[in-house]
Amino acid sequence: MQQEKEKNSKGIAKKLCEKLDVTPDVLLNSHKVEIFGRSAINISGCKKILLYAPCEIRVALCDSMLSVVGRDLVCVAYSPAEVAIEGRIDNVLFKEI
Repeated sequence: MQQEKEKNSKGIAKKLCEKLDVTPDVLLNSHKVEIFGRSAINISGCKKILLYAPCEIRVALCDSMLSVVGRDLVCVAYSPAEVAIEGRIDNVLFKEI
């Protein structure tokens, strides 16, 4: 029963996204990761920053965690839905929560 409700909600959200001409990640609690070479990464759909250190920044997503590992990492922009990180990126790791 619960799965059916979730499926209907996602279907309605997808139709709404089409009508409003917005990407599904806006309404469906999903995330988007954009990597620019090895020096910058933008993460949308994040919930909060879990760890902030020059060698690793971890963020909570709706159903997982994303870890950016590298050197001289700095969060250059933060909003409740998006994080922008710059520095030397060596590794990006997703982990289910």
